[in-house]
Amino acid sequence: MNKELYMQTASERLLEIFKQVKNRQRVPDKDKFRLEGFLEGAVFLGFSSSGELNQLIANHYQKIHGKSLEQRRLEVKTIKNNNLENKFDEKYCNVPTAVRLGIFTDQ
Repeated sequence: MNKELYMQTASERLLEIFKQVKNRQRVPDKDKFRLEGFLEGAVFLGFSSSGELNQLIANHYQKIHGKSLEQRRLEVKTIKNNNLENKFDEKYCNVPTAVRLGIFTDQ
């Protein structure tokens, strides 16, 4: 087994999945699982360490998306926090539908 060829193939598969994600295409589960297994195989065969693979993933993410994984995590956290602040007012649901629609009124 040729280490360079194996790692080149892993890199190409990773880039392809990141491109699909960037283009908002659905990545089939089988492709994600195959890549995961392929990367695990690199560690098992001694071609790469987990740390090296994490760096490869981070570099490819940066290349395709134009931002680091840490920047993306921060964006997601900010979005989630903003959504929590704008949470749906549950008091609205406590009013019977007939009253909300004006069919019956509180008198």
